[in-house]
Amino acid sequence: MFGPSSKKIPSRGDARVGDIIMTSGPFGYSSAGLKLVLEGCKTDSQSAKIFRKAIFRPYPRLAFGLKAARYFSSSMDSSDGLAITLDDMSKQSKKKFVITSLPTVNDIVKFAHQNKMNLKDLVFCGGEEYEIVFTIQPGDLNKVKRVAKKTNTPLFEIGHVANGKNVVLVDNGRSKVVKRCGWTHLRS
Repeated sequence: MFGPSSKKIPSRGDARVGDIIMTSGPFGYSSAGLKLVLEGCKTDSQSAKIFRKAIFRPYPRLAFGLKAARYFSSSMDSSDGLAITLDDMSKQSKKKFVITSLPTVNDIVKFAHQNKMNLKDLVFCGGEEYEIVFTIQPGDLNKVKRVAKKTNTPLFEIGHVANGKNVVLVDNGRSKVVKRCGWTHLRS
């Protein structure tokens, strides 16, 4: 869609040092849903219902995005996977994205454990999540939380922006570069 807008549209590349990195919801549901449907992985019936819904009836956070966008220093939807989204935003911002917390929930942790899968792969390497990944200045955190509450949007604070490059995950005091993984278009 093309056309003029009277509002500032946040870019992917304007993250600033000190910004908080957040997501508009949890990651891993789509990955788990595809593994359930295509690979025959197992889970309880309630989780299976939620995972299938994530792939067959995704719910983009449009109301939240429209109302909170004025506070975003950068943002991008996560349709190709969290790792790709964070990598693109990091490169375009010319900043390091330090991830200190995975944006996921107990259903996904349990699914990964039950099926002997790597939780980080489920969270970072999925796709079709349709969540918003964004950065904000710390002073705008409470404003964004108020918008999230009004739009019934779960927020996950996952890290911060620093000087440097790459996306790094800090886990048990150790930093590791997050590999670029997710949906690759036109891959044969």
